Amino acid sequence: MTRQADVQPTSRYIVFRIDGIEYVLPMTAIREVLLPNILEAATPTPGGPAQYRVKARGSDTAVVYFGRPKRLGPRNRVLLLNEVNAGLLVDSVSRVEDIPADRQANGKVRLGAKWRSVFDALRLIKWAMENTLTG
Repeated sequence: MTRQADVQPTSRYIVFRIDGIEYVLPMTAIREVLLPNILEAATPTPGGPAQYRVKARGSDTAVVYFGRPKRLGPRNRVLLLNEVNAGLLVDSVSRVEDIPADRQANGKVRLGAKWRSVFDALRLIKWAMENTLTG
């Protein structure tokens, strides 16, 4: 039987892929997960990430994709973020995991035998909004 003192605090992360690389993002950073069938392409900025728009909860929201350009498929998802009116397009979402504190370090979390990077979506989205997103 596990003693109360042995139980570690955990954080919940969503596990997703962009260009075949698995990343994680804290669930606290995500407002909603959407299917991509409601995306509209936006005018891209040369050299910038792929850009889309989505109408979510009555608000026009910018969505960016940081992977190599490709056709949208049935596994794509849009992760709408909490702190900004923007979203992140991902290739797929595989699962949600509760990660104990001892498997979290230096912007990475341990999933099984491998460490995965915590995707700094907020920093990248803010950069895209300031430098490349068009209206």
